[in-house]
Amino acid sequence: MTIARAGRFGSAQPRSEDPRLLRGAGRYVGDIDIPGAAWAVFLRSPYAHARILGIDTRAARAMPGVLDILTSRDTIAAGLGVLDCRFDRQRRPGEPMIVPRRPLLAEDIAPHSGAPIAMVVATTVQQALDAAEAVEVSFDELAPVMDVLAAVAPDAPSIWPQAPDNISFEHELGDAAAVDAAFAGAAHVASLEYRISRVSAATLEPRAAIALHEAGTGGYTLYCQGQKPFMLRRELAQMLGLAENELRIVIPDVGGGFGMKGANFPEYALLLFAARRLGRAVRWSATRS
Repeated sequence: MTIARAGRFGSAQPRSEDPRLLRGAGRYVGDIDIPGAAWAVFLRSPYAHARILGIDTRAARAMPGVLDILTSRDTIAAGLGVLDCRFDRQRRPGEPMIVPRRPLLAEDIAPHSGAPIAMVVATTVQQALDAAEAVEVSFDELAPVMDVLAAVAPDAPSIWPQAPDNISFEHELGDAAAVDAAFAGAAHVASLEYRISRVSAATLEPRAAIALHEAGTGGYTLYCQGQKPFMLRRELAQMLGLAENELRIVIPDVGGGFGMKGANFPEYALLLFAARRLGRAVRWSATRS
């Protein structure tokens, strides 16, 4: 078998998608119309580190248009899986890497600001937003860690119970002895300490998804933006206890990814679970905040 090359490796290739996108003819998740789709909104932790003492959804459930409210109690009862780690490193030579448990909805601890606590599903997005504000969560605020170097200090608060010293793994590359020898023999040595600041991908369309479940066949469909759809399908199938061919991932125009949309996120499995639970399509879109 021979493969015809359009040019040398790394050579510029003509783009075919630009005219359609520049004319506003793109098709993003927000452009997909699924009649009767419900809307999901996520209630998130306002704290960087907090213990969840209780969640009261009674008032929210009684509000107009509310179809369902999910907390970690529901995901645990349903046996849903947790978010896995795609990388395999060593904590220290000969020691396996520590992978903290990452549930779809925070259980006892909210380990970071924005951690999803509850999922509210309603007929309209405004009804879901209103109901999410009515969910009452009791928090016990805990000491956070706001700096990477501070996280490994001896007296740093422990964020993940599985990693009391906040170290998941250590990864070294290169020849340390050769580097030390090179510095030792250098005529001049300059040192500089620098930190890489936090960054965020400001995409054209925020993360969004629509989940459907066919009761007759038991099959699922997820419309979402994704940069690794086959890996995403495999991970979601494992979390939901499905065979891979029971789940279809449909990727329209991504709307900008920058690496952010190459990962699995808790919203996807929760939307699929809610679609099956309610017997109707469920959609969601992140906000700019």
